Amino acid sequence: MKNKIAVIAACVFALAGCGEDMPSVSDGQKVLETRAQKEGCLTVSGFEKTNATKMEFGGVKAYVMEYLVTYVLVAPCYGEYDAKSQRFLIGERPAKELSGMEKFMKRTDKKKFAQGDKVVVKGRLEFVKKENGWEGKESI
Repeated sequence: MKNKIAVIAACVFALAGCGEDMPSVSDGQKVLETRAQKEGCLTVSGFEKTNATKMEFGGVKAYVMEYLVTYVLVAPCYGEYDAKSQRFLIGERPAKELSGMEKFMKRTDKKKFAQGDKVVVKGRLEFVKKENGWEGKESI
């Protein structure tokens, strides 16, 4: 009986340390919350990790987190939203940056979004392991 308890305790302690080797879901959410604060017109109302890949290149640990985030606009702002691909860009993107297909299909919805509008966005975050923890940024 004591051996079973010791084995269970060892497994619990081993599993408890596993999460430290990769960024948490809350780390991903914090990256997007920081971006939303910089934009000044967004807030994160929901965040879900949908997939992830752990990598190592030349001793450097990396982690790619795919996500779905729901933004709520707390102030009016101009942006582009493509509902099909679930991409959202704040600000006006010059027409010369649009691909020929985007211009032809007019897939992006350029408009002024109102306070209270909700936008669901799909994206990727890239994390790199540094001395003081994981550093994350949004992947374009």
